[in-house]
Amino acid sequence: DETFGGGEGIDRSLAPSYALISRVIDYPSSPRGRRPDAVPFASTGVSYFDIVRPPHSIGLHGPIGEAYPVADAILLQQYEDPSPAGSFGHPLTWEEWRLIGKVKETYISMRYGTKAMSAKLGKEFLPLLARRLERGEPRLTFVGGHDTTLAQVGTQLDVEPYELPGAVEYRTPIGSKIVLGRWRCDDGIDRLSVDFVYQTTAQIRACQLADRAHPPSVVRLRLKGLTPDADGRYPLADVLPRLLSPDPGP
Repeated sequence: DETFGGGEGIDRSLAPSYALISRVIDYPSSPRGRRPDAVPFASTGVSYFDIVRPPHSIGLHGPIGEAYPVADAILLQQYEDPSPAGSFGHPLTWEEWRLIGKVKETYISMRYGTKAMSAKLGKEFLPLLARRLERGEPRLTFVGGHDTTLAQVGTQLDVEPYELPGAVEYRTPIGSKIVLGRWRCDDGIDRLSVDFVYQTTAQIRACQLADRAHPPSVVRLRLKGLTPDADGRYPLADVLPRLLSPDPGP
């Protein structure tokens, strides 16, 4: 609630996105939209959390719960077909695509970007990464996951707010990665860099393979409460506790 202003604040922020999605899918002409008791798309009640016990997972319901799967489907469709057909025949501006992306990013941040959920879901692999970074071996560790996994890592590292240029999914776009790099510096201090690596929406739409001629974009992330060096890196010893003992929050 402190981040999003509660359910009503979420829905006010996403109202333009809800209206745009309704227009893109022509919701009023759909079987559901033509029912006698039909109401506008994503307008029933207020967005809210609940906790399912077991397995102690957070659910999101109300308008954002209705809008999220539709927004996600539209975003995937536009990657596969960059023509207006990819948005159900509606030419959309970059700003409108970002409005649709905002629903997906808000949902992911709310459901998986909280301390409690990121600590619970990341309790196995986050300490594993920390231990390997601490030892400096193996030289490469790859952990596969989803946009939700990226949200968990960013939350436990206490990453400052960021937006990725050139991406309609501006926080956790499809196919992206968080790269944690350990640096052995001349002053004897081991440091950690945190980079978000991703292909732009245009690159994905063009099915462009990442190579030296067409490199992915890289954004160096900043961590709350820590002071970086001139290259945006942090003392490893200051960052490891955030991964070794995931903070469940209040």
